Amino acid sequence: MKMTNEEFQKIVLEELRKLNGKVDNLEQGQTRLEQSQIKLEQGQTRLEQSQIKLEQGQTKLGQSQAKLEQSQAKLEQSQTKLEQGQAKLEQGQAKLEQGQAKLEQGQAKLEQSQAKLEQSQAKLEQGQAKLEQSQAKLEQGQAKLEQSQTKLEQGQSNLEQGQEDIRKDIKSIIEQTADLTEFREEINAKVDKVIEELNTLEIVTSKNWNDIARLKSIK
Repeated sequence: MKMTNEEFQKIVLEELRKLNGKVDNLEQGQTRLEQSQIKLEQGQTRLEQSQIKLEQGQTKLGQSQAKLEQSQAKLEQSQTKLEQGQAKLEQGQAKLEQGQAKLEQGQAKLEQSQAKLEQSQAKLEQGQAKLEQSQAKLEQGQAKLEQSQTKLEQGQSNLEQGQEDIRKDIKSIIEQTADLTEFREEINAKVDKVIEELNTLEIVTSKNWNDIARLKSIK
């Protein structure tokens, strides 16, 4: 069956419309493709920038890793020093405890010495009291000794006076009996004896004077 021109034109127009629609779709696809290309290029640029940043981060990471390793080494050194310091601290603690023990022992000995010192002080005070009592007794004895010395001196003086009186009496007797030979001889013997006794008395008197001088020097 033959088509009319009108039908043919309609078909052609319809095909042209479809073709135009496809061209429009193609242009839109092209536009989209170009936009996608642009976005792809932008993404590529961003990817390259990210790659650069990643490489920079990788470099920084490597530097940080090196610093971390250095810090780790320093940390290990510090740990070693800390352990050494801990050992020294423990040794110091042990020495401190030993010193504390010695200090406590010294404190105990000091307290014992203090107690002994207090006891010695008490004994010293008792001895001081006894010494004062002895001093008082000694002073009393000194006073009695001085009184005895005074009496001795008085007795010595009286003795010397008696000796002088005896000499005078003997001399008077000798003068009165000068003409009696026998009596003179007897008297002479007695006089010799009296003189001997007087000499002995003088020796005793001299000794007494020496004793008196010694007592005075002690005084």
